[in-house]
Order: sequence, then structure tokens, then C-alpha cells
Amino acid sequence: MRAERSVWGWGLEGAGPSPDQQRGIAQALRVRYGLEPLDRRRWQPGSALTLTQTVEQLERMNTALTELHHELLPGQPKKFAILAEGPLEDIRRLQAEIEQLTAQIAAAAPAAA
Repeated sequence: MRAERSVWGWGLEGAGPSPDQQRGIAQALRVRYGLEPLDRRRWQPGSALTLTQTVEQLERMNTALTELHHELLPGQPKKFAILAEGPLEDIRRLQAEIEQLTAQIAAAAPAAA
């Protein structure tokens, strides 16, 4: 059986570097560019970043619900009620998350000042 070319245009499919080679490449890049490995256990996104992302998710859910509303109402109110349950639940969850994050930011603000 003939080996297939990689979709990326070089090498053969499945013939990438081994895990040991990948670790060696990563180490060489860290040394070359002076990078420290990311300690995923210690890294936490800031509350402001998380708040921004949560607000963006809420906006997308509101847009989806609005589009569903325009598509199904007034002709199919029962179908809209059924299909809107999921987005409405997500919207409530996101609103609660936003309240929690804003409380955390407000509590941290006097300590930072």
C-alpha cells in the first residue's frame, strides 16, 4: 500500500515527529525565544477577561433567540416556546455568571486601589 501525501503539502500522512521529537522541538523553541512553559495549574484568566467573554456569549444567545423569534412568531408559538427553552436557560445562567463576576471585580477594586 502506498503512503498518502499529507494534506498540508509536505511529508506523508501520519509521519509527523514523535512525542519525544515534539518535546525536543518545544524545548528548543523555549530556549531560542526565552519562553517559560505555561503552568496550566496556576494560570487563571482575569475576571475582566472572563466577564468580557461571558458578555459576548450573552449577546450571541440574545441574537440567536431574536432570530428564532423572527423565524417562528407569530405563526408557530408552541414551537418557539419549546425551542426557546434552551437559549433562555443559557441566558439566565450567563446573567448569573455576569453578576458573580461583577461582584468579584467590585470586591477586588478597593484592594487594588
